Amino acid sequence: MQKLDDSQIVKALQNWLHYGVAIFIGILAVIIFIYAIYIGFTQLPEDVLTGSLDILNNLFFVIILLEVLSTIIQHPESGDFALKPFLTVGIISTVRHILMTGATVSLHSDGSSEKYLIDLGVHGLLTLVLVIAYWIATQAELSSKKAQKLEQTKK
Repeated sequence: MQKLDDSQIVKALQNWLHYGVAIFIGILAVIIFIYAIYIGFTQLPEDVLTGSLDILNNLFFVIILLEVLSTIIQHPESGDFALKPFLTVGIISTVRHILMTGATVSLHSDGSSEKYLIDLGVHGLLTLVLVIAYWIATQAELSSKKAQKLEQTKK
């Protein structure tokens, strides 16, 4: 029988923990999705706007969880740190916040809209920064792939 060294044990434990977290996040995403559907059937007939906002908010959260889940599943296979999925989660989160804040302001316009406008402006700027960072990451990835193909053709 071959003796396992410490690094193999740590890698195996890390993989099991990744898969455990992935299963937990998957279950959480399913629960939140079912909850969003439940809200749709119970709250929408009473208050369409509030119910719709709650459903939309929960569905965006499910999308965020699925993006994190995808990153967790891919990590043990590749072993690389993936920047683009985290930027995607950031973009989805800021857009979700902008949509929810805008909808809240339009539903409950009580005169304190200056605070909300500043909040929307900051999140809009943050979204722009994240989109630019995503574009830079994509361009760097494409450049790296082109360099690898060029290197392979030289051989």
